[in-house]
Amino acid sequence: MKVLQELIAIITKNKTRQIEIIGQTAAENATKIQELYEKIAYNEFESEEDAAIYFFNKPATSSSFRNLKNTLKNRLLNTVFFIDVSQSQFNENQKAYLNCWKNWAAAKILIGKAARLAPLEIAEKILQQSIYYEFTDLSVDILRFLRKHYSHFSQKPELFDHYNCLFKKYNEILNTEDEANEYYLKLVAKYTNKNAKKEEIHLFAKESYRQIKDYMENYCSQKLHLFGNMIRIFIYMSINDYHSTIQVCKRAIRFFESKEYVARTPMLVFYHQQLVCHTQLKQYDNGERIAKRCLDLISKEDKYNWFKTIELIFILAVHSKKFNKAYQYFQLAKNHKFLKYQPNSVKESWKIYEAYIHYLIKLKKIPTVNDEMALSKFKLGKFINEVPSLSKDKRKYNIPILIIQILFLILQKRYNHAIDRIEAIDKYCYRYLRRNDTFRSNCFIKMLLLIPSSSFHKAAIERKAMKYLTQLKKTPLEVANQPHEVEIIPYEILWEMALNSLENKFYKERKTGRQ
Repeated sequence: MKVLQELIAIITKNKTRQIEIIGQTAAENATKIQELYEKIAYNEFESEEDAAIYFFNKPATSSSFRNLKNTLKNRLLNTVFFIDVSQSQFNENQKAYLNCWKNWAAAKILIGKAARLAPLEIAEKILQQSIYYEFTDLSVDILRFLRKHYSHFSQKPELFDHYNCLFKKYNEILNTEDEANEYYLKLVAKYTNKNAKKEEIHLFAKESYRQIKDYMENYCSQKLHLFGNMIRIFIYMSINDYHSTIQVCKRAIRFFESKEYVARTPMLVFYHQQLVCHTQLKQYDNGERIAKRCLDLISKEDKYNWFKTIELIFILAVHSKKFNKAYQYFQLAKNHKFLKYQPNSVKESWKIYEAYIHYLIKLKKIPTVNDEMALSKFKLGKFINEVPSLSKDKRKYNIPILIIQILFLILQKRYNHAIDRIEAIDKYCYRYLRRNDTFRSNCFIKMLLLIPSSSFHKAAIERKAMKYLTQLKKTPLEVANQPHEVEIIPYEILWEMALNSLENKFYKERKTGRQ
């Protein structure tokens, strides 16, 4: 069902109004196919089972429902070729990309049917545009066809030589792009491996960049410089050198700004990295400036980068204590109809951000929101059960999850439950947080552990935690060797909030029952 939901969300009725793929006549509108399309478009089914029962009173595995679903899916896939790319939400690059690949797909089908003249006309028409926008893989495929045509079916050897020369040139560029992409993907795989050491990532990134540096000096390929500069960013981000990372980003952005066309996606990638660095360095004014550039560049159709942009601006707002602004961006993402189609890592991140937003609401840090109304939609127990053990990188996700649970329990004065969770986090701390890249988390968790041992007495906790708070302040975010995603709200700010939710009263743990 998710595939159908995604296709229907992309292929809206407005985009198919001029063609007879879904169907326009009153008779066809009454068919099960059209009705299934309509009901999925308006979210009237929660699951495939609901749809199957509605249409056939049978389970979703029944052949009748599977046939209906597959027929609609095939019609939607056909409709992809009729999306109107002249609409305003498509930028210049997207229009070129969609038109080139759509026309080349048609040409390939015609080639498979032994046509020669029509594919030739299409190929020569779109080649110039493909080269201009640096669709290297497409250009190579087109040139492969053209050189074959002029060697087999034409008496124009000069054209064979011309296209053969171009083929060699762009095939060589494509090979460099593929090699750079392979190094980059290997780095991503290492980064997402919880057992990978930062030093290992750093050294592999340096060696990878050494291998492709000469290519980058010889070729101005968009993809080559995108992957090459991302590899350079790995060199510095793996050791949390935010200042050097910013310089890499600035140089990369200047390169892409020199293009004749607007290279939106590559520039966004490096603006995103800059935004992370400015946030970690507490350069919030610079972060605001970069955030504005991201919003100016983002395309309505580029959903992944849209969510990434909103996420980074949300984090910037939280770190700079602009909680109302953070809430506005949270609402933008949470209410976006395409959130459910994003990768699990994206959806899970926003679930965690939601918990922190509700914590801020309860503390009245976001005064414009009715806290009772907002909190009625958020249940701590449900959050704990719904958020899975999130990722291969446990330290990246589990730390903020464990911390927000404890902070909520303290805020709600459910001290017995808080003691249970703090005992669990103590074991987690011993098992996972004994490395240099978790120093700040280790300090903060030790501070949290002092809360029950000091019987939840604010003044006593504040006094005992001072040594850890001092260590925390001596190792600020800009020098802490930790993944930048760990601290959704900086620990110094969270500690102040936690203390303000306590009282100068001693709490005696109940031996029976739980609060």
